Amino acid sequence: MLASVLIGSFLGRALDARWHSEPWCFVGGFVLGASAGFWELYRIARGT
Repeated sequence: MLASVLIGSFLGRALDARWHSEPWCFVGGFVLGASAGFWELYRIARGT
C-alpha cells in the first residue's frame, strides 16, 4: 500500500514540475495511489 502511494505522489510531483500545475497533479497522484493501495488491501482481506 505504501508503494502505490509513493509512486503516485512521485509521478504527480514530476508532472507538476513539467506542467507547472502545482499541487494538482501531486494531489491526483496521491489520491490514485491511495485508492490503488486500499483496493489491494480490500482484495487481500477478501481473500482473492
